[in-house]
Amino acid sequence: MCNPTKWIRLVPLKVMVFVWHACIDRIPSAVALSRRGISLPSIACQIFISGIDEADHFLVGCPFAKDVLAWIFNRCNLPFQQFDSVGELILYAASLGNCPKKRKILLAIFYGYLWYIWRARSDIVFNKTHISTSKLEDIILSTVFSWIKNRGSFENCNWVN
Repeated sequence: MCNPTKWIRLVPLKVMVFVWHACIDRIPSAVALSRRGISLPSIACQIFISGIDEADHFLVGCPFAKDVLAWIFNRCNLPFQQFDSVGELILYAASLGNCPKKRKILLAIFYGYLWYIWRARSDIVFNKTHISTSKLEDIILSTVFSWIKNRGSFENCNWVN
C-alpha cells in the first residue's frame, strides 16, 4: 500500500490524487467495475489483451507499460526494476538516492509515467486510438520537465539535465 504522504508540489494535484487512488486500488478498471456489479463484455487488458484489466496490471505489469517504464529507468540511469503493484513503484521511487531534490524529481517522473499510462489506456478504451511508446515517452518527458521548471524551485533546470 502506498504511503499517501509522498505528495510533492512539483506534481499537479489531480495527478497526485490519481496516483493515490491507484495505490489503494480505487480507479475504475474493468475488474474494479465488475466487483461493483457492473456487467462488462470483457475484463481483459485493453492494451495488449494479456492479463486482466486492473490498475496494477495496466500501470506496471502490461508489456506496453513495462516498455515505457524501461525507457524511464534507462533515461534516468537506473537499473531496471519490475514491480507487482503501483505501491511498490511509488515506494521504490520515494526511496531513491540521498538527495531530496533528486528524489522529488524522480517521484515526479514516476507520477507522470503513471498519469500518462492511464491516459493512454483511457484513449484506447474510449476513443479507440493507440499511441506509440515513443510518443508517450516524449509526452511524459516534456510534461514532467514543464512541471519541474514551472512548479519547482530549480533555477538552473534545463532540458539536458
